[in-house]
Order: sequence, then structure tokens, then C-alpha cells
Amino acid sequence: MLGAARVAAEEAVLDQAVIPVGHKAYTAFLARLDAAPEPNENLRRTMRSQPPWARD
Repeated sequence: MLGAARVAAEEAVLDQAVIPVGHKAYTAFLARLDAAPEPNENLRRTMRSQPPWARD
């Protein structure tokens, strides 16, 4: 029981990592997240493929 609680606590701490960045870097990061991906063959193939949950 104690071991499981310790592992859960470690995972919770590791999930809350903070990476400090400046305003300019953060703004650029958000812009890249909001930008639509450039079309490429890998993206086209992914969009044409059947999702795993729809496969037999």
C-alpha cells in the first residue's frame, strides 16, 4: 500500500513539470500550436487510414 502511494505521488509530481520560457518563446509556441499543419504525404496517409477502433 505504501509503495503504491509513493509511486502515485512521484507520477503526480512528474506530471506537473514547469518549463519556464520568455514571453517571445511562449507566444511563438502558441502560434505553432494554433497553426494548421502543412499538407504532406504522411498527413494525407494518416487522414485516409481507418482508425484502430474501426478495424476488425
